[in-house]
Amino acid sequence: MLVIVRPGAGLLALVRIVGTYLVVGGVLQLASAFSDARPWLRALLGLRDVMLGILIFAILDVSVVTFALLFGIGLVATARSRSSRHSACGACASPRRPAGARPRPRARPARSRRGGLKPSGAGG
Repeated sequence: MLVIVRPGAGLLALVRIVGTYLVVGGVLQLASAFSDARPWLRALLGLRDVMLGILIFAILDVSVVTFALLFGIGLVATARSRSSRHSACGACASPRRPAGARPRPRARPARSRRGGLKPSGAGG
């Protein structure tokens, strides 16, 4: 409800949640680095997450704008990839006609002998 009433405050809260998630997740990755097969990689990734989380809290105004822009770019990219996948399958795409070709006439509904439309379950 906060996002609807005050979108700026809602976005700020979301950025703070992401920052907290990065700091806590980074600390947990650093702690679990010693039990991993590649401890240096997990420690590096944990350090990266902690630094990003601290950076988000340090520059909160820029983080909010950056977060909003990245979220918008992500939505556009997702929509474009879904539309390209949808049209690439060919199942729903309308067949392309050569330029100047007339469209095929649509099938007319079947009529009964009395002139009315047949019920959908009736045969013959």
